[in-house]
Order: sequence, then structure tokens, then C-alpha cells
Amino acid sequence: MQANVDIAIVGAGPFGLSIAAHLRGSGKSLRIFGTPMQIWRRHMPKGMMLKSAGFSSTICDPGRTFTLRHYCEQQGIPYHEVGLPVQLDTFSAYGLAFQQRFAPGLEDVPVETIDACAEGFALQLANGGSFSARKVVLAVGIDHFRHIPDVLAHLPSERLSHSGEHRELERFRGQRVLVLGAGASAFDLAVLLEDAGATVQLIARRSAVRFNYDEPLNRPLLKRVSMPMSGVGPGWKQRTCTDIWPWLYRYFPDERRLRTVREFLGPSVGWFMRERAEAVSQLLGFEIEAARAD
Repeated sequence: MQANVDIAIVGAGPFGLSIAAHLRGSGKSLRIFGTPMQIWRRHMPKGMMLKSAGFSSTICDPGRTFTLRHYCEQQGIPYHEVGLPVQLDTFSAYGLAFQQRFAPGLEDVPVETIDACAEGFALQLANGGSFSARKVVLAVGIDHFRHIPDVLAHLPSERLSHSGEHRELERFRGQRVLVLGAGASAFDLAVLLEDAGATVQLIARRSAVRFNYDEPLNRPLLKRVSMPMSGVGPGWKQRTCTDIWPWLYRYFPDERRLRTVREFLGPSVGWFMRERAEAVSQLLGFEIEAARAD
């Protein structure tokens, strides 16, 4: 086994890259693994736009020296803090540029196993390499948490798929497609499927669709005090969660942390999708009880 490193980061999306940026220059030896921005570049549909505003879509580096605004200005891409949705391709390219700047030694190799050992953790790589690390940071992204409802799991793979499997939607042209869900992924996919020539029906358990806020940063003083802006929307609860809770959250009991995740925010659709989303055929307040291939 190769010599130890202090820290290994598994995952090269926005969180993994940001962690690497903050650890650079710390005096700790570091290795980071993964395909940079893989989920954004390969598992989200072309034409999608980010639900988060421009000012809250920056990948964080210690001095905030390379924000999304900086990148867009360098590339001549239109950018506004709020009111102008960020294109998926713009954010993906920004992430790649961030990686080149802050994690140039990234290793595009999957980590196959992580086991406890005397030095901390032993990591086995897909290319046959192995090493040990005193600490490991997992930043593996949402793709590992795909969920298919049990009532649908028996359907053949040619009839059933997860939204995270689709970058190109042209193959659905002329087909009837049922989309399940009431959040941004569901409605974004439904709209883009119709753009690709599919006939779409959306079903959701929620009785109403919720759209997130589009609010300018330069608001009247009274509104800034009563509803302060945060990266996840206006309001004191939102501001507390982004500015204070990250430091406290990890100290909460498991039950409290899980309850917060279940109850905070919830599914919502980008404000800029309202008109197009409302044009999609919808059955709201319904739940599928059974399904069969026909």
C-alpha cells in the first residue's frame, strides 16, 4: 500500500471541489477522486436551468476569488445575481474551470472500496491502486440516492427509468411518457420532453405545485429586515439555515437532523418555469397503486 495521505476526497462535484479548494494550502496532504461535475454533465437533461439564483450558484473557494459572476464575465456570458436563470451548460463549464484552478491534481478514477484500518481508512481504486488516508470526505452527490417506488420497481427497464438517467431526450420523440413528481426535476423533465416531441402526463401526490421565489437583492429596507435574502430563498428561517445552522447542525441529535431534512423546503419548481410547467398535463393529489407493462 502506498504512503498515507492526511485526507482523501471521494467525489468531484461542487461540494468535493469546494472542499479541495478550502484544504489547499492547509499543510495537509490531499488526494481527490472522481469525474469532475459528472452528475451535472452526464445525468441532467440538456436545456435545463438551475433553480438557484446566480448569486447562490457559486462554488465556494476560501477567498471567493472565482465566483460564477467572475467566470461569466471572463467568458462573456450574460449573468445577473437574480432574475436570469443559470444555464446547466454554463454551470457545468464553470465547475470544470473551478476544478482546473483549485483541484488540478484530481484523479479521474473511481474508488471501489473504503475499509477501516490502523492508519485510518484503506481505499482501493478501480485501476488497481490502493492507499490509506487518515480521514475520508465523501462528496458522492445525489446520483447514489435514486429511488424508484416499490409499486413500479417490477416494470421492465425499457419502460421505466429514473430522471437521472437522461441527458438526451430525443429518443422519446413521438412517445407517451408519464412523469412522477412535483419538484423541479419532474417539471423540468416534463417540459423538456414535450420540447423533444413527447406527449407527457405528470402525476404527483401533492395537491398543488409550489414555485420558488424570484426576488431582487435590492429590496426595500423593511422587506430586507422582515424577509432577509438567502441562497435558498427569502426569510429568517432560510437565512438561519444558510448562515448559522451549518455550524450547529452537526451537533444536533440524529432525530433532530433527520426531521429538519424532511420538513425544510420540500419540492418546488423554478419561478422561470411557471408558464411552461402549468401548460403540462397534470394529475395532482394522486398516488399510483398498481402498474403493469402493456
